[in-house]
Amino acid sequence: MPGNAKVWRDVSIVPPAKPGFLNLTRYGAVDALGAQVDLGPLMISSRAFKAVQTRAAPSPQATLLDGGHLWAGMIYGHFGHFITETLPRLLALRADLDAQPTLRLLGFAPPGEITTTLAGMRWFLDRAGIDPARIDLVTEPALVAQLTVPPAPFTARYTYHPSVPQMIDRCGLSATKPSGERIFLSRGQLAAPASRITNIAQVEALFVAAGYTILHPETLPVPDQIARITAAAVLAGENGSALHWSLYSPHIQKVQSLGWSLALQQGICAVRGQTYQALRDPLFGRFRTRRQSVHPKHISPYLAESALRNL
Repeated sequence: MPGNAKVWRDVSIVPPAKPGFLNLTRYGAVDALGAQVDLGPLMISSRAFKAVQTRAAPSPQATLLDGGHLWAGMIYGHFGHFITETLPRLLALRADLDAQPTLRLLGFAPPGEITTTLAGMRWFLDRAGIDPARIDLVTEPALVAQLTVPPAPFTARYTYHPSVPQMIDRCGLSATKPSGERIFLSRGQLAAPASRITNIAQVEALFVAAGYTILHPETLPVPDQIARITAAAVLAGENGSALHWSLYSPHIQKVQSLGWSLALQQGICAVRGQTYQALRDPLFGRFRTRRQSVHPKHISPYLAESALRNL
């Protein structure tokens, strides 16, 4: 990544203790002299912000982490957060890890989770050349002997550095050739609560009539999902993690999301140069939150037809 890394010694670091926005005042890091350690943007996804607050230094009984560590931000085991935040940052650290084999990765575990496991992300880590055994998670206050903080692959809330697409493509995480396919990613074969749109079958039929292929991602192995989805020209579906695949595609030209306008997806489309279209009933336009209690349960077929006519 462009920019210079900064090395800090004898760092006292306190992780987020609770999930949610109030957490932004409750974590941070300081060096041996009490100067704030700038950890950069930490949570580019749903609770995105930059750590600017500090807390009192940990007690002498805090966990001591010897040796050199490379800051890796938030280490998510959740699929959507992993592919949008954790994996881009890990990819950005590859050169440092290759050059210094003794360095270890250090990151915050997501607050509120009892354990963070990357077992389900092993395919991605293997392709990225990242050994999960080199990752240390900060779950309690700790003292870090040496912490290197490199430039982050995102520059602000929901904003990726322009070099991220090329970095992803070089690692072979994208389809090499476009298919020109229009794909609708369906949740129709998942449990009922996973589908947020009550008339999804009606909406999917409209997309099929417009030449889209209905794809149930969970029916395919991860490599096949990536090969099929990232080769597409248009990606549509209910808003959520599945649409974030567009970050890994140099071929997708347009993303159509049903349900709400998501700032993270907008940021992904912006860095990839993709058109972003959110389909939601005007009646719910005043709601800007993604909370399931208020976002629309129904998509007007007229709205969907109008959107499909204006491709």
